[in-house]
Formats: sequence, C-alpha cells, structure tokens
Amino acid sequence: HLRLFRPVAEDNGRTWRCLYEVDGPQTRHVGSQCGVDAMQALLNAIYVLSAEATASQEHLEKRLAWDGQSEHFGLPSHDADPELRRDG
Repeated sequence: HLRLFRPVAEDNGRTWRCLYEVDGPQTRHVGSQCGVDAMQALLNAIYVLSAEATASQEHLEKRLAWDGQSEHFGLPSHDADPELRRDG
C-alpha cells in the first residue's frame, strides 16, 4: 500500500510537512517531505512516493501494478515539474 497523509503546518509557522508510507510485503518505509506551503509539501511527498514505489522490491520483481500498469503508478514524478526536469 502507498499512503499519503494531509499536510500539516509545523510549529514554526513557516514550514508544512506531509507524511507518507510505503507498506508492502518486502518494502516498508515511513517518511515525510516539507514545503513552504501545504501544496509544495504534498507535491514533494508525491514525487518521493513515486520514486520509492519505483525503487521498491515489489516493483523490481514485477509484482507491483496500478490499474493494470506496472511501469506507471498514477503518481507524477519530478519530470512533471519543468523546474526539476533534468533535460532542460
């Protein structure tokens, strides 16, 4: 399972944090990403969740799929953000 939680404001009032979980038979990880606002924290967490799903043991063994797709899990990657693309 991939879980993404609602971003919450940090106590400092300047940073937002979004928790996420990867919970599979072989891959288990809990993490979080921050941003200057809730949207940036959410997008950062989605990007990392996408990368972690792709790097998971379940994906490497071709046992991870979403809606019949085994290469794309319905999550945007950093390539979706023109400022983070490596090609330009």
